[in-house]
Amino acid sequence: MESINAALIEQGFTKDERLSILTRRAERELTLLEEVKALQEVKKLEIKERKPKT
Repeated sequence: MESINAALIEQGFTKDERLSILTRRAERELTLLEEVKALQEVKKLEIKERKPKT
């Protein structure tokens, strides 16, 4: 985020504009992380179901 903020400063964005852009970016990243976590859980369940029961 710091590098993105630095790039936005260089491009002349105001503090409020940068905050808005960085907030949206952080929200998107959080959503993606949650989706990846959900996919990993599904894969765990699939693997668990494939294991032969003893």
